Amino acid sequence: MKKIIFVLTCIIFVFPQIHAQKKQRIYYDKDWKVVKTKKEAEFYREVIKKSKSDTGGIVKDYFINGALQGEGNAIKLDMEDDANTIWKGKLTGYYAGAIKRFENNYNDSGIAHGTHTQWYINGFKESELNYSEGKLNGVSVSYFPNGKEKSRLEYNNGVLTGPVITCEEDGNCEKTVREDFKSGDDTMGWNLKMTKDEESEILAGQGLRMAKKTNKRHHRAVSWDLDMKKNFKIESSVLFSEGDNKNGFGLVFAYKDIGNLQFFYISAEGKFKTGVITNNKAKSSVWKTSEFINKGAEINDLKIVYSGKNLEFFINNSLVQQSEFNPVTGTLAGIGLEEGAGKMQAYLISMIVSNSLQ
Repeated sequence: MKKIIFVLTCIIFVFPQIHAQKKQRIYYDKDWKVVKTKKEAEFYREVIKKSKSDTGGIVKDYFINGALQGEGNAIKLDMEDDANTIWKGKLTGYYAGAIKRFENNYNDSGIAHGTHTQWYINGFKESELNYSEGKLNGVSVSYFPNGKEKSRLEYNNGVLTGPVITCEEDGNCEKTVREDFKSGDDTMGWNLKMTKDEESEILAGQGLRMAKKTNKRHHRAVSWDLDMKKNFKIESSVLFSEGDNKNGFGLVFAYKDIGNLQFFYISAEGKFKTGVITNNKAKSSVWKTSEFINKGAEINDLKIVYSGKNLEFFINNSLVQQSEFNPVTGTLAGIGLEEGAGKMQAYLISMIVSNSLQ
């Protein structure tokens, strides 16, 4: 019985009770393509149909030595290529030796519905996914062969929501949140505003547009539940689109409110600076020229990495500055437009925030 891969390498098969008449035997090669003789085969299938017109039937699959390989109830059997067979109810597959390999569930229309579980040959669970009418829904978890958790994701009607947790085999884990604003989605619920002085909106195909019409600074941040005392990483793609090339735009982090935050700004003329605003008082480095900045209305990738002591600042994957980190402000992350220079517009195209759980 051929593996059918969904997400996290799910495989597929089914089997309720057997009522029927005549058994039909079909031989398959290693790729689950029909062959004519047992000599050519790696597997064989026995099908019990309710009638001659039945397109499916009760199915049991075997290794060529006679050991059970899978069992299920087919709505429609493809007699040439098993990848096209449609199943309903519970579908179960086995390793040689009757060790369970997977167990998946489908509705009466043959659509994935319910839990899909896969096991390693040592008996530990490899993955567990939950479907609702063909779409991932709820928690999906994968595991290492030693039984420890490898990843944990949560879906709502096929859409990934909230953070993704990924772990190493030794148990070290991190939590990651991703926003791809070009898709038009607002996964984390950004606090967007449209006023006479400032605008922020998500535009499909473009990104999170930030604009200001005064000399005041303009920031938008979202709660990522960052623990600033643990390792973290913030990555983003930003684009300057309108205003004075000397004005700064980029990432804000350790954000509490507009008067308490830290920032990593670049300018469209090819400079960058970092700094802290505490109780509305700014303390920053001087503007520094960087050969790594794409000038003008070009996309730049910014990254901030904290690994125990120092902050590291990257522009287009090149390290441009290191400094000590004192998390005295807040726990949020987002995008900022520097005060001054009047009218300005920039886009945050994507953002990834990762935080160690150890």
